[in-house]
Amino acid sequence: MLNKRQFHLIIVLLVLFGSSTLSARGFRSFDAIVVAPQAALEGEALATPRAVSSAAIRAGVETIIASWNGPALERVLADQFYDRHRLLDAIDTHVPRNATLRLISLQGAQVIRQRQRAAQQQSAAALISDISVTVNTQLEYRDQQGLRSFPGSFELVIRLTQPLVAE
Repeated sequence: MLNKRQFHLIIVLLVLFGSSTLSARGFRSFDAIVVAPQAALEGEALATPRAVSSAAIRAGVETIIASWNGPALERVLADQFYDRHRLLDAIDTHVPRNATLRLISLQGAQVIRQRQRAAQQQSAAALISDISVTVNTQLEYRDQQGLRSFPGSFELVIRLTQPLVAE
């Protein structure tokens, strides 16, 4: 049987060693998620977003898809696009030269942020909308096995600048 002193010693040891292993579980390192630097947004934010026509969204997505199929993709990507050169190098290295990206459908679009830019000397007033669009595409190319196609879906965030129409 344990005497009182031994019992207290065991309790103290359990508390000391038990708490050190429990507290060590809380020390984890976290790596920051790398994001593109935020550019200064021009214009004044709108309290309630205005509707953007699906035709304008589709035209913006089609511009990106058409530029993917040629050398113009670099001009379409925003300056703040994270790892833009890495993306361009990956496409150049891993995608066959005769591959084309075909737009199958747009699943959904949502306005993330909208701003109104006032008229300036060389530009008219404009509505600037950042829109998240889910896109279904198909990558197609021919090789020794014939026509190969790879369907896929991804999210694009596009920025549309439209002339401001008074409501």
